[in-house]
Amino acid sequence: MTLQTHALQTLEQVCAFMTGAGPVSFTLTDRDSAHAWMGDTLKRFGYARASRADRGLLRR
Repeated sequence: MTLQTHALQTLEQVCAFMTGAGPVSFTLTDRDSAHAWMGDTLKRFGYARASRADRGLLRR
């Protein structure tokens, strides 16, 4: 299974995905891949500039 998150472009889309999706489980092949995926996702949504509520959403 591959989790494709690049189609999510706005925080509203992330919120809709999180509220509509059941539990999602996935496995990355190694730590470097996991860190790269997390870093890309956080950068794409401007985690450092996000409000506290939006940061919580992104961490979930």
